[in-house]
Amino acid sequence: MRLTIFIALVLGLGTGLMAQDDLAKFQEHMKAAVAANMALGKGVTEKDSAAIATNAANAATNFDWIADFFKSKGKDDAVGFAKAASAAVKAVADAKTPEDQVAARGKIGPNCQGCHAVYRDKSAFKGL
Repeated sequence: MRLTIFIALVLGLGTGLMAQDDLAKFQEHMKAAVAANMALGKGVTEKDSAAIATNAANAATNFDWIADFFKSKGKDDAVGFAKAASAAVKAVADAKTPEDQVAARGKIGPNCQGCHAVYRDKSAFKGL
């Protein structure tokens, strides 16, 4: 009986720790996506094609990870937001003119804001 209770407690604690670790990884990828997006904007402003390519690839990688995270949580709306943000940063890198880069970049923010409206409450997460 005691062994059963002990095993249940260990499994429960392990699951809680894995969830915390999962959330910590999510936060790392979110911060990396934000930083890459900000640097992407600077690259667009400065017409720095190398910075645009590097930061678009970095942001896309992180948004793709974020999409997988939300898929594992069954949050299809958030998956859509993250995939659309990833596509938008790739479109910035693929754009041929500065005007097209600006237009493509304008599609990133609304997806971030849409997801944050559902899953963020100031600095806290909700619904995860």
